[in-house]
This record gives sequence, C-alpha cells and structure tokens, in this order.
Amino acid sequence: MAEIALPPIQKKFYMSEIEYNAVSERNRIIAHKYIDSLSNGTRKLSASTITYNSRIMGFALRNVKSDFNSLTVEDIDDFIYAVSNWVREKDGKPVADSTKKQYYIGFKRFLYWYGKRYKDKKADYRDLAELIEVSGKAEPKSVDDLLTDAEIKQMLLATEQFRDSHRNKALIAVLAESGCRIGELVGCNIKDLVEINRDMYRLTLPDGKTGTRTIILCSSKPYIREYLRHGHPSPENPESPLWVAKLRGKFSQMRYFTIYTVIRKAAKAAGINKRVHPHLFRHTAATRLISSGLSAPRVKNILGWAPNSVMTSVYVHLDDTDKIAASEELNGIVDKKVNAKGLEVGKCPNCWETVPATSIYCFNCGCGLTEATKQVDNTIIEALTTYFAQNPDMQDSLMKNILNLAQK
Repeated sequence: MAEIALPPIQKKFYMSEIEYNAVSERNRIIAHKYIDSLSNGTRKLSASTITYNSRIMGFALRNVKSDFNSLTVEDIDDFIYAVSNWVREKDGKPVADSTKKQYYIGFKRFLYWYGKRYKDKKADYRDLAELIEVSGKAEPKSVDDLLTDAEIKQMLLATEQFRDSHRNKALIAVLAESGCRIGELVGCNIKDLVEINRDMYRLTLPDGKTGTRTIILCSSKPYIREYLRHGHPSPENPESPLWVAKLRGKFSQMRYFTIYTVIRKAAKAAGINKRVHPHLFRHTAATRLISSGLSAPRVKNILGWAPNSVMTSVYVHLDDTDKIAASEELNGIVDKKVNAKGLEVGKCPNCWETVPATSIYCFNCGCGLTEATKQVDNTIIEALTTYFAQNPDMQDSLMKNILNLAQK
C-alpha cells in the first residue's frame, strides 16, 4: 500500500479513523485504498481534504455493517438514515445540513471510485450511488449567523490581551478581508507575500482548492505589516512560513487547530455569543462581496470558486489587474463603484500611510490618530518647547545625540 503524504498529526488521525471504526479486515483494506487514491491520484488533494474524507469513511464504517465489496440498497438506506438523523454528541443538536451534504457527496464519491476500480461492480455501484440524492442548491446562510463589521473590530481589539497579538490580528484581518480557506492560508511562505504599492499586498495561495491563485490584500495590509515587523521571527527569510507558532521553543507553521483556537478565544474575549470558526469568515466575505454589487465572475475569482460552483454558472478568468481594481473600489482607494462595507482602514494625516481603524498612533511616523492622542502629543510638544526655551543647552545636546544615533 502506498505511503500517504500527510503531516504526522493528520496521518495519525486519518489512520485512527479507519483502524478504530473498521468492523472487518476487508473494509479496513478497502477504506485505506480509497484514501490512498485521494492522496496519490492524478488530482492530488490537500492534507485537510484527505483528513476530512477519512472522517466520512470513519462514519461510513460505523454505520454500514456490510462489507464494502458487497453493498446493497439496504446498506445505502442505513447510511442515509444515519446521516439524516445525525446529532452532535456535545449538545444533542442536529448536525448542520451543509455537513450532511458533504458526507453524502463523500460517500457517493467512494461508491463511484469502487465501481470504477472493480469493473464487474461498476453498474451496480453506480446505481447505489444514484440512490444518495444531493441537492445542488447551497444551504442558505442567515445574516444573523454571519460576522458584522463591529464584531470583527471587537475581535481585533480583544486579541491585544493575548500573546502573539500582532500575528492574531493579522490573521483575523486577512480572513475577514479575503474570505480565503484556512487550508490555503497555512501553506503560504514569506516569499508568497509581495507588496504591490503602499496600500496593497499580493498573496499567492500555493495550495488553493482550485489550484494556485492570488488574492489582493488592502484593509489587512497594516496588520500584516505590524506582524512582520514585531511578531514574525524571520520575515527576511523567503522560505519561512508566513504564519508561525512557537511549539516547544521552536517556531513552525501554524496548524488548523491553532488557528481555530485563536479565532474562538478572540470571539469569546470580544463577547460574541454566536458560533465563530475560521470558515465563518469565508461565508461573511462571500455575502459582503455578492451584496456589494461586484459581478459574479469577480466574486468567483476573488474567492477561488471552481468553474462548476453552484454560486454561478459563469466563469471568466480574471488577472491581478482586475483583482486590484476590485480591492481599490471596496477599500475606498479610488472612487467606489459599489457600496460595500468591510474591515475599516484609515490614512495617517501626516504621512498618508494606511493604518488600521483600531490604531491610535501611526506606526510609520508616530502621529496621533485620535483626538485623545493628538491632545497628548500637543501637550508633550508644548511642554518640551517651554523646557528647551528655558534650557537651550539641553536642546543642543539632545540634537547631537539624535544625529549620532541616526548615523549608526
């Protein structure tokens, strides 16, 4: 059996899902072969997708008692019944319809795969797969379930009380603006982030679900910049992971669970009662982009939807020029052609650097950005002016020290 290319922790989980839930040696072998095919086939899937499919197979192993090489209509009925009546163990609430849909789709794929692999079973297993009906219509999301701009801002402020606040704020800001998938984000290195101009970054997502793609980051740029300046251990190394966490004294690429924990802690600290998870940022961003008036092809390109996405049947490949134009419109860098809200950014009145809406000082020039900080600055300036007027020798000495420091 071929070696599955997964990170150690995910591989351990994948193995346990199948080993623990297999009711027979035959089913264990078949399940392993199927997951192997996802990893080593012509269309190589990401580690997170393979791990998710192992969950689906684990569910099937628990709820389908027959051997996988001799499934019947009754076995398919058992699987459908188990999924349709599935409730969460922690609170007894029904599992989300979107999750149930993915499990139906995942098991259908397995049935098609088995029929294709064993030709004598092809017709029978195709018929069995067709018994599992999956609606092509995406599950509608309630507006109340999505994150508001105010809630995202509260999360950004709440992260300041935790360790790695620069990284966490940058992470939340990027998710809020781009709506990208976590699996796409964690695979990025420093070299994948390129500054286009003083207002924007281009981030290449090497492990996109629909292939390598790029996203344009504007409102999150000041947060990323602060993270690279004050939170990242090696921003000068192009091969270093963009998103890092310290584990046992060493920095390494962040994992999905770490990001999930960061998001949940920030939401809890911000007093947000709804269920907040990384993918909720994608739902929120998608809703914001669609309601803003951007064309379907632009939204599709920004979010990395596949050509056969149920969101729209139209697909046009757009280059970075179009993405940049869309980001400029959405973030107010040029006159808006759409009415869209998102993560707020501001401009420093002194140096015109893009700054987060939550900042009280510009981290480029140090200028105060709120009335309170401006008043503090003015008070300090007045006090220093009075002091140096009374002590001119101290002013000369201070200027010499400043010049010496500047020359080092």
